[in-house]
Amino acid sequence: PPPLTPQLISSVDPKFLKLTKADEQIYGDFRKTFGDLKIDVLDPEELKSEPAKEKWRPFCLRFEGVVEDFNYGTLLRLDCSKGYTEENTIFGESQNLLIHLFLTPNP
Repeated sequence: PPPLTPQLISSVDPKFLKLTKADEQIYGDFRKTFGDLKIDVLDPEELKSEPAKEKWRPFCLRFEGVVEDFNYGTLLRLDCSKGYTEENTIFGESQNLLIHLFLTPNP
């Protein structure tokens, strides 16, 4: 499939956008596992620290065989209200599933 671009993603109402067949499962599991994690302004320690990695690894591994490229990294904005700048980005090594959360509305 063609790569998703910010223009393509932003042209669709998020409540109608499905990136995988498992979006609802990913979102539900994320909320159960990381219920207190603020997703509008990310704290790098909640993604990169050793205790965080101990929670993220098993979470991501749940989707092996369910989501293609489930363990690829992605460039994330720390503050979703700001653009992609050096100061506002972090490379999420196993948190590419987190990108779904920014696009899936809260139920």
